[in-house]
Amino acid sequence: MNVLIIRNAEASTNANIRRVVSALLSAGHKPIILSRARICQEDEPVYMKKDILIDGVRVDNFELQLKGKTEKGLKNITTVYTYIKTVTRWMMENIDSFDAIHAFDLDSGLAAHKLAGKKYFIYHIADFYADSRAKIPKVLKDMIKKMEFDLIKNADHTIICTDERRKQIEGSKPKKLSVVYNSPSIDKEIRETLNENINKKPSEMKKLKLSYIGMLSKRRFIDTALEVISEFDDVELTLAGSGDLVDMSKEYADKYKNIHYLGQIPYEKTFDIYKDCNLMFAIYNPNINNHKYSAANKIYEAMLLKKPIVVAKNTSMDEIVDKHDIGFSIDYSKESFRDLIEKLRNNLNILDEKSDNMEAVYEDYSWEKMKERLVNIYAELGDEN
Repeated sequence: MNVLIIRNAEASTNANIRRVVSALLSAGHKPIILSRARICQEDEPVYMKKDILIDGVRVDNFELQLKGKTEKGLKNITTVYTYIKTVTRWMMENIDSFDAIHAFDLDSGLAAHKLAGKKYFIYHIADFYADSRAKIPKVLKDMIKKMEFDLIKNADHTIICTDERRKQIEGSKPKKLSVVYNSPSIDKEIRETLNENINKKPSEMKKLKLSYIGMLSKRRFIDTALEVISEFDDVELTLAGSGDLVDMSKEYADKYKNIHYLGQIPYEKTFDIYKDCNLMFAIYNPNINNHKYSAANKIYEAMLLKKPIVVAKNTSMDEIVDKHDIGFSIDYSKESFRDLIEKLRNNLNILDEKSDNMEAVYEDYSWEKMKERLVNIYAELGDEN
């Protein structure tokens, strides 16, 4: 089966796209990627033909060059409209090249929905849009929620990333629903390299080293992390990614020797960075509803790497961290973060204890199990034909 994977994101850095492609390849399907580059030179939207190497296979990647700043919310509505219109046109022009559409989130889903009934339609919710912003007016929020519920109703299969999301989409009527955790999919060569470092005790690094790779934004605590770590000469912070706080990250990296900004990097390179830290963090603003129902890639990457992780209380991530005692859940505040850093920098053995607890935890969330779920979703589509 030829499967078109659509997401309003850059494919080379997107873990979710890589996971789906990897699963499809393992089952003998042919994936095609329709992605978007926000940082580009073109003044008008245009597609650039690329390819991306996943599991040793070069996959066609049609990348929409469409400028836009991240996280501008409702102010970015014209760009979202252009994205949907341009993606829809591409699909109509290339309708004979794919049998199924795997669309991530509302913007891509609205484009894919136009072909529902003509092609298999898989709707994959990474972020439930109505809950993705804290200040969406209620009238507009209700309208957006109805649009997304319509997508769920019309999709042949809907995918959510945590069991908690069942409550978030309560009232919708999916034909079929599966939970696929954001467990990391990595090539065999990378896994072998990681295995050489995975049993290294966090305290062996002699100092506290934090890493974060992903969206650089205030609602993900990046500004606060930069401010706090700048106060400790003996603590290191390494950041990579894109977002509204890129300039701030660069400024702090230029000013402080213990802070490093590496730019935007391919997903497979993230593990090279994480293996050289002894503490990860995914401190998301709990006042945004999506954060109450989601679990970031980082929590599963931390499990795989046996790296303790810091998360915010009142998110679904804190329940996982506290249940297995694999990190630290803190208040979403500068004071709580600073207190934790102060505590850990003088006692790295605490990190060793958390790391030891991860020994058997990852198996419950492993990529192999998640890959099987994805493969079965497409097998069922074929059986229904």
